[in-house]
Amino acid sequence: MRHFSLVLLSFSLATPARPQDPPPNLVRRSTSTPGVEVLLDLAPQRLHLDIPEERGVGRVAGAAEEQIAPRRTELPSTRQGFVSAAELGLVAKRFDDGLLAAVERAADVGAGEFPGISQTLTAWAARSTEVSGGDREAGYAILLAAQALGAKLVPATPTAEAAREATWKSFLADEARSKPLGFYTWSGALERIFRRDRLLQERCSASELERVLSALRGDAELRARYERWLALAGQMTNGFAALDLARVLAGEAIPRDGAAILPPSRSFEGDLVKRLYGASPIPPGFELAQALVDGVRGGTLSLAPRASSGWYDHIAYSLEPLAAPERMPEAARLELSERYRAELVGLLKGLLALARETHVKQLEIPTVGSAMPRFQAIVRPELRVEPLPTHYLRRARAYEFLERVLVNAFGAEALAARRVLREGEVEGESIAEALAAQRRLFLGAALCASEDLGLAPRALDAELVDDPAARAAFLEWSERRQSDPELGADVRMMVPIFYDVERRRTKVWVVLGWTRKPLLVTFAVPPHVRLVGEAVASEEVDLEFRSSSYDLAYPVTAEVYVQRLLDRAELRALCDREKTQQKILQALASLR
Repeated sequence: MRHFSLVLLSFSLATPARPQDPPPNLVRRSTSTPGVEVLLDLAPQRLHLDIPEERGVGRVAGAAEEQIAPRRTELPSTRQGFVSAAELGLVAKRFDDGLLAAVERAADVGAGEFPGISQTLTAWAARSTEVSGGDREAGYAILLAAQALGAKLVPATPTAEAAREATWKSFLADEARSKPLGFYTWSGALERIFRRDRLLQERCSASELERVLSALRGDAELRARYERWLALAGQMTNGFAALDLARVLAGEAIPRDGAAILPPSRSFEGDLVKRLYGASPIPPGFELAQALVDGVRGGTLSLAPRASSGWYDHIAYSLEPLAAPERMPEAARLELSERYRAELVGLLKGLLALARETHVKQLEIPTVGSAMPRFQAIVRPELRVEPLPTHYLRRARAYEFLERVLVNAFGAEALAARRVLREGEVEGESIAEALAAQRRLFLGAALCASEDLGLAPRALDAELVDDPAARAAFLEWSERRQSDPELGADVRMMVPIFYDVERRRTKVWVVLGWTRKPLLVTFAVPPHVRLVGEAVASEEVDLEFRSSSYDLAYPVTAEVYVQRLLDRAELRALCDREKTQQKILQALASLR
């Protein structure tokens, strides 16, 4: 607590300002003294953020470890009017699942200007059957097996049909490849899309692909449809981690590890683990998420999107401020304790895990290892949202990128007609409306966070301008968010990140539930203060700066080895049974 009795020189008090006419760009706040208000100039303000105590999740506190709340809404009520970054991340996760589910269904059957993938596969399989080649050719068998998932089976010779059946059985026997995860368990249609596209990620040699390549060479329209499909998959997630057939047709030689009809997409975390341990044992205690954070902090890894980046890289880029907040524009206004920095890292891990699960089908899973005053004024920091404006701004721009991708693929009319999906494939608002609302939400959060810190929008980005509608949309959602069903959703999940050959186990990220973290906000450097009102008669004031306390809702995450992948329902049943982090992780380690 700080006490000041001083003459405030920042503003002249000779002529008290009327309460209704504050100087521009200042924040007006009331005081406990009737007729007196405070005007704050936030230009010099610098806030210190700290987590003053540790809670019992993951550790024994007395007789028992604290249990994890399955849902955000099962936590004790947090202070009204303050939104944590994790709450916004939960809304984003739920939206992203529903949007990608809708896009998957639309791309499967065709919508607007985009030809249906099932129709493309049927035409490709039929064309491949017409051209000469080996009926047991692996690429041809994969194409036939994938085509059979979406439409009437294309007739083939008994030999080709036997190869298709053998390919399908072998694929299903490998649960790590074929088991639907994430929102793909919502319906039989989404499960089918998951398995189809995972099967098409199988790499084949040049000789094993000749028949399907010949079909593309002989049909310009079919080739164009295939290339549009590749472009959509690459932009919805990321550029590919293996060679696709369009590049082969353009003249690239198929490498020793082969090419794929629909290769998996690369990711920063996948690139990193392959670079570190692609051909060497993974040491005990290695944690990929922490290695990613260390690379960002040390300057050896940039999450900035590349020319080949898709939506997933843009999401990862929005999380970079959580790893290196000192390099963000708002850093001049913030001091972060080590505990709070650790919580930001934990938040990054949780949000990246949730984002990865949304893209679980397409992402590569690499294989690797004082006297009473006349009146008193009390000034506290006031935050409406966790002060991470660059994080929110980058997430808003990720949705802008996604909108451009979808308009280019399907056309604006199709986005206005198609609906976002919810769990159970319940239709929501149009994709166009939902994308616009999601962008406004995160842009509004960025503007409010910037405003709370005393930063003009252009301080975050030279091209950013104020958007009152976005700010109002965020504040309106903030007031009603306790009743938002998205915040009551269960997002506990498991997503694979790599397969460790030596240990013969899969490393996964898991989100186990929710906990609360206390956030203490104090003035490291206070704002300039001016008292205004009819009761102000002297330049001598007693001013007290106090701290503010907020509750942060945070996901509980972990990175562990497992022998068996669990879908959402299976993991949630295990968490409900074991209840605490230690017991849940012990149960996961013992899975067979």
